[in-house]
Amino acid sequence: MVIRHNRRVALFLLFALPATVLISCTEARLHSAPNSTVAPITAPQDAVSVTIRHYGLGPGSWHLYSSMNTAPNGDIYVGICNYSYAMKMSDQLNGAHLVRYRPSEDRMEDLGDMQDVTGQRGQDNTFAQSKIHTPILFGPGGYVYFGTHSVERDYVPEEYKSRFTEGYPGGHFIRYDPRTNAFTDLGIPANGESLMGMTIEPTHRKLFATTHKKALLVEYDIPSGKSTIRGSIGEYPTRMIASLSDGTVYTVNDKGWVLRYNPDNEKIEKLPFRIPFGRYEVELISIFALCSNPARDRLYGISTLIDQPSVKNIIKGGYLFEFIPHTDTGPVLRDLGSAGISEEPVLSEAGLYHAITYGKDNKIYWASPMKGRPVHLASYDTQTGERADYGEMWFLPEHAYVHAIFAGCTGDDGMLYWGGLLKAENETKWDNEAVFIICDPKSLKNITG
Repeated sequence: MVIRHNRRVALFLLFALPATVLISCTEARLHSAPNSTVAPITAPQDAVSVTIRHYGLGPGSWHLYSSMNTAPNGDIYVGICNYSYAMKMSDQLNGAHLVRYRPSEDRMEDLGDMQDVTGQRGQDNTFAQSKIHTPILFGPGGYVYFGTHSVERDYVPEEYKSRFTEGYPGGHFIRYDPRTNAFTDLGIPANGESLMGMTIEPTHRKLFATTHKKALLVEYDIPSGKSTIRGSIGEYPTRMIASLSDGTVYTVNDKGWVLRYNPDNEKIEKLPFRIPFGRYEVELISIFALCSNPARDRLYGISTLIDQPSVKNIIKGGYLFEFIPHTDTGPVLRDLGSAGISEEPVLSEAGLYHAITYGKDNKIYWASPMKGRPVHLASYDTQTGERADYGEMWFLPEHAYVHAIFAGCTGDDGMLYWGGLLKAENETKWDNEAVFIICDPKSLKNITG
């Protein structure tokens, strides 16, 4: 693998991990995990085997929140957050990085630092553009679009806070041109607000994003370059927003009610549909994992149920659902059951259902967190309704397991790409390193069937 460096070129879960790596996994067939968190965590005999490759971004390159997607040419783009200043690994404010992986060449490229792209390099009294929290999107003309966010605004040591006298200017819409390797700063759509969820509506040629902290819906018109605040979507920002083939944009509010925005009449409408929440009534019902089918006429997602959001983030569970906006009888929202391998609530960043992807085999794949155990890979067949649990994921040479997954996509090659964390018993070297995971769905075996 070749690594090339180019030096030129909410309040939710602000956890850390310094370098990013790539993982590929082989046949998966694992036994269900015990619930005990006391006994040493060891790999089953038939554990998923993974290999790793490093991005080489260095300490502080921690998370990739939802920011992974496959371009039309098969390249994988990823947005990597930078926690080096917040975690006292660097005296310099550094930005998030856009990274590209080319499966055909097994090659990683560091495309650029958002401090440089947004012109904030050297503005040491201003919170950095150190996160890419939005999905990576592909629009007209072959451009890549995404938005920025800040680690330091929400998570910085107390003794550092007095430094930031200029506050946070706001998250930027960014465009990247793969043909010229050039970035364009498209500006800040809402002053002081970072960008969280994001989608592109190709019919109207517009970008839409949700913001943190005020939970606004903002719009960017690609032809004119004009940004507009369209209104509020609730009391707490959602991570996910999507557009479908009908030209309409969908998201949810903080209580899980489906919201629809029509770019033609410029109205936000609350629909009489609520994403599933099981037996729980919690403070926050939101979505961290959302995808559409290839026809873009329906959405699949996982609700995440949270008490004490931004304080303890007590995860009460998650439920898989399907939303079809147009049927003969009107919109339909189907509860597809618990997304969990275990029903036990999980307290940690690992408890969130962050990632879901629609596979080439018409199956929905997602990462199912386990309390005190490695992440399981699970699927739902959209044609038959069959569910599968493929078991735990391990990097066996180092006795390390996949602790959490934060982003995912399906490659043109049919492989499943994920990003997350490794952990190992009595070992700290994985504590500061994010990972990418590649799984071949053809090799996976259902351990429950």
